[in-house]
Amino acid sequence: MKWIGQHIWSFISRFRSDVYLEDLGTSTETNILVVDSDGLVTKNTGAGDDMAFTLTGDSGSNQTIDDGSTLDIAGGNAISTVVGATDTVTVNHDDTSSQASVDNSGRTFVQDITLDTYGHVTGITSATDADTYTGDITGVTFTTDDAETISDTAGSADFIIAGGEGIDTTSAGEEITITGELASSSNKGVASFEADEFTVASGVVNLKNAVQRVYGATTIKLLPTDFLPNEDAGAGKTMTFDDTAPTGMKPGAAAMELVAIVDIPEGKKATHIDIYDNSHNLGIEAFEMNINASGLTSKGSGNANTQLDITDVNATATNYLAIVVTTTATTNRVWGGLVTIADQ
Repeated sequence: MKWIGQHIWSFISRFRSDVYLEDLGTSTETNILVVDSDGLVTKNTGAGDDMAFTLTGDSGSNQTIDDGSTLDIAGGNAISTVVGATDTVTVNHDDTSSQASVDNSGRTFVQDITLDTYGHVTGITSATDADTYTGDITGVTFTTDDAETISDTAGSADFIIAGGEGIDTTSAGEEITITGELASSSNKGVASFEADEFTVASGVVNLKNAVQRVYGATTIKLLPTDFLPNEDAGAGKTMTFDDTAPTGMKPGAAAMELVAIVDIPEGKKATHIDIYDNSHNLGIEAFEMNINASGLTSKGSGNANTQLDITDVNATATNYLAIVVTTTATTNRVWGGLVTIADQ
């Protein structure tokens, strides 16, 4: 009995500090004791620890999701959610508009567009321009260079664009072309000019003289006929042209001056003078004179057979150049000369 009592006592003592339940599984399981409604202690058949986590978002207060709680992913404005198989939640953007596409053409156009809160197009209103813009005009006025006007305020406004003297007008489709006519002896119009016959500058046309036409407007050739005797030897003493050796203009007296008269072409200036004699190197002097006044203005002096650089003489409506050659004997012969000209 003593042994039995001792055994019972030892068993009770052991039960106070350790409680053993059968079939709780292996040590790898996490086993939790639970008490049911009858007060019966059983093992929890769950597969893991209690789970809890914090849910947060762009706004609002954080929420703690405990083990066993349900997390609801709710749709907001224009957003809906759908729970699907295999632990899936699909987030959809709601279609807030039933407006169809609009494809206008011709005179039909989009007049109004309606947007909802989310910027979606919920309405498109089209309209058609009732005016076809065909038919008569309501007013057209033409003003010409002479300040005269022609106008029409109704109807088809038929006007004629007519060419005048020297002008032609033609039309093709919607284009009107105005062309200058070629000039003729009986009609004003557009003309071209031969460079050897005319000079044209800034719209001004000048006819070249014979010297210009032949020598390209760089020199004027002085012939024996361009020289005159002055009055120094008296009225009875003139100069003559000697056609025997030595040839050239022969003074009728030793103390005589031969004067060459030269017209400077319009738009030109005289710059240099060359007088040629039979090796006497006679004295020469250039003067500017006028057809409407008396007087001589010296422009420079030198000797024959050497080019003389004179003070430039610009052509005017009244001036000309006088070149004086002073002879010393009746054996002198003056052959001629050149006047160099250039553009002013």
